This record gives sequence, structure tokens and C-alpha cells, in this order.
Amino acid sequence: MTIEILIGIAGLFISWLVYLRSFKPPPKEDPIDERENLKVYFLMVQKIYLQTQDLIEIYISENSAENEFIFDNVTYGFYLKKMKVEFNRCNSNQVYENYLSLPFSKSTIDSMMESLRVQYNSLIQVKFKMEVLLNDI
Repeated sequence: MTIEILIGIAGLFISWLVYLRSFKPPPKEDPIDERENLKVYFLMVQKIYLQTQDLIEIYISENSAENEFIFDNVTYGFYLKKMKVEFNRCNSNQVYENYLSLPFSKSTIDSMMESLRVQYNSLIQVKFKMEVLLNDI
């Protein structure tokens, strides 16, 4: 009779373990690592933004190129002004301190990372173009 009780208890214990593994929700991912990656990427994009602005300012200054076109229908002067406005709106230290301290879900962090990747890729292309124009490579 005691062996039957022990087998019953063992079976109950095994069933409980199977239940926990089957129906227990997966552990929530802690987005701390993703948040830290976002902060590092933000600062990297911020640095490229400022370097690119500096290169454009140097090019304009050295070549009196404020009214020359950097892209179709976009002058260096207009592009630089727009970059400064967008930097203050999206990439400034104030944005870094205010928004990146808020709690975000993983999907929001992923979306913000993708936006920063797009900015980074675009800025790198413009920065490279400016370095070539200034023979600063």
C-alpha cells in the first residue's frame, strides 16, 4: 500500500512538472540590454550628425557654397539648417535625457533602433560625400 502511495505522489509530481513546462508563460524579456544598445546607438548617431554638420559648414565656408545643390533642389545652406532643426528635435542631449529614461517595451525599442539605423546610414553617406569634397579622407 505504501508503494502505491509513493507511485501516486511521484506521478502527481511529474504531472505538475509537465503542467508547469507546458502552460507556464515564457519569462518576460528584460529590455535592459536593448535599452543600453539603444542609448549607445543614439550617441553614435548623435556624433555622426554633429560631424556631418561640421563638414557641411566647412565646405560652405571654404567654397561659398550655401546656394549650391547638395541634392536635387536642395542647397547646402538649406540642408544644413534643416539638419540643425532635426538634430535639436530628435537627437539632442535633451532628447537623450528625457526620452531614453522612459520605460519602453521591446517592440518600441526595436522600432527606435530601426529609425536610428536609417539615420545612421543616411548620415554616413552624406559624411562620406563631404569628406570626398573636402579631400579629408
